Amino acid sequence: MLEEAGEVLENMLKASCLPLGFIVFLPAVLLLVAPPLPAADAAHEFTVYRMQQYDLQGQPYVLLRTATANGFQMVTSGVQSKAVSDWLIASVEGRLTGLGGEDLPTIVIVAHYDAFGVAPWLSLGADSNGSGVSVLLELARLFSRLYTYKRTHAAYNLLFFASGGGKFNYQGTKRWLEDNLDHTDSSLLQDNVAFVLCLDTVGRGSSLHLHVSKPPREGTLQHAFLRELETVAAHQFPEVRFSMVHKRINLAEDVLAWEHERFAIRRLPAFTLSHLESHRDGQRSSIMDVRSRVDSKTLTRNTRIIAEALTRVIYNLTEKGTPPDMPV
Repeated sequence: MLEEAGEVLENMLKASCLPLGFIVFLPAVLLLVAPPLPAADAAHEFTVYRMQQYDLQGQPYVLLRTATANGFQMVTSGVQSKAVSDWLIASVEGRLTGLGGEDLPTIVIVAHYDAFGVAPWLSLGADSNGSGVSVLLELARLFSRLYTYKRTHAAYNLLFFASGGGKFNYQGTKRWLEDNLDHTDSSLLQDNVAFVLCLDTVGRGSSLHLHVSKPPREGTLQHAFLRELETVAAHQFPEVRFSMVHKRINLAEDVLAWEHERFAIRRLPAFTLSHLESHRDGQRSSIMDVRSRVDSKTLTRNTRIIAEALTRVIYNLTEKGTPPDMPV
């Protein structure tokens, strides 16, 4: 077949008086000046049924449409996919009960554990949000040891929550709030919540940002925690840049910016701690977010900053005269 095509081309060149360059470049010029075929027309021109009638290696019709059209179809022989209508979201909750009466204030520490990217099955989410879950588990371990002994058993309830569905508008957190606030009579969330600390993407960078929907008022435990974070970062880790980022909740958006907004909507004082300054940062949904991208030293440092600040708030160490540069 190739030999016959070669003979036809040779005869055309001998019979034609046109230069060879003109014959070569004329099709290219025609392709450039030809009006593009709309995507819908291209799809109708080459339907699935007609695709079976053409040989992609031998029919010039297909090659021409491939070069000039801007619409394409993907054909598969598998069964048609169906949307998952009911998906189980698993979340894990743990608590440490404070020493004292029944009306003790509660501090809630939250981190979602899901990952997402352009190829969800390739997403590992090492920093977003494996790092947040890592800090949550370490805080639970540290304070569980402190709450074991009566001398270090603080008068605060600690509630730890690892939420599912974080990359899907924090659906696990939404369901958890509904179960605890709307469908039960006794819950730590219904009593005296001091504040909710959400951890999101804390395994890299040289900065930490406390994202808030409403700046905490002076005299509240929220403001005390903010002040302790600033103090610990400035005196014990001067290489860390700490700041507060204020962003109002935009209910018109399809997806909330940060997890603390789920709590703020239910009128619970909450904020999110992250090394990212903006919720639109692409690192939060990238398949490149692998384990090697997380700096273990940075993660350890950020865990210490959070643990130091929480300890100073829970045990009121600053008011008792503990120097700001002394690790606790």
